Amino acid sequence: MVVLITSDDERIVVEDDIAKRSGLIRDLLAAPWDPKDGDREYMGIELPIVSSDVLKKILEYCEHHKEEPFDDTYESEDMFADIDEWDLNFITADPHMAFEIVLAANYLEIPPLVSLGSKAVANMMRGKDAEEICDMFNIEKDFEP
Repeated sequence: MVVLITSDDERIVVEDDIAKRSGLIRDLLAAPWDPKDGDREYMGIELPIVSSDVLKKILEYCEHHKEEPFDDTYESEDMFADIDEWDLNFITADPHMAFEIVLAANYLEIPPLVSLGSKAVANMMRGKDAEEICDMFNIEKDFEP
């Protein structure tokens, strides 16, 4: 088990195989550890830019895809190719959350989720003007044209 500590100080206990879907976490777990630094499992891994809400969504995705071979590349087929129905529902339920998931998945090094999120965000933006996009993703419009 791995303890992940979010930016809002929530400690989330995760199975190793799920946590290791993240390249960042996998690399941190593989790094040498000095027992004088304490018990790694108890200490946990801090994720300073990932909130608990976003991490829980990412873990839901990782749990759903745990039986699939892990693809650690960012290469993708056609950007607008069909997206699996579960994945589509997962990533499009909340446009603002989709944007946060893409940012966190990139930080956590989860290429399939970055690709999925990028496709979904691109599809959500298609045909919208700048103001609609800003509204969709809660982007502050504090600039003058």
